[in-house]
Amino acid sequence: MRKIFPSASDIAFAAKYHVPTHTVYTPYLVLNHPAGRTIANPTFSSGQYSAASRLNFEIRNATHIQDSNYRCQLAAITNGVEFWLQDVTTEGDGQLAPLHW
Repeated sequence: MRKIFPSASDIAFAAKYHVPTHTVYTPYLVLNHPAGRTIANPTFSSGQYSAASRLNFEIRNATHIQDSNYRCQLAAITNGVEFWLQDVTTEGDGQLAPLHW
């Protein structure tokens, strides 16, 4: 998850600088699978997956809670379509600080 999701640092940045919507672009792909959407490494970008779209995240309405903790709405987006939305809080503001939802 730490490789795919934005970091607590991304959320803290948006809150500290009052950025209402901060987009984090990833190299990962979103594949339509019979069991539902799945996230794949960028190496799956050939053959039947050549039309797969990139996974992006939007950090929305990030705010400071207390100490080094922050809150935001985090949306997963592919091809401009939101397919996941969750309220997220951080436990610290560092690159490896945990995210909770």
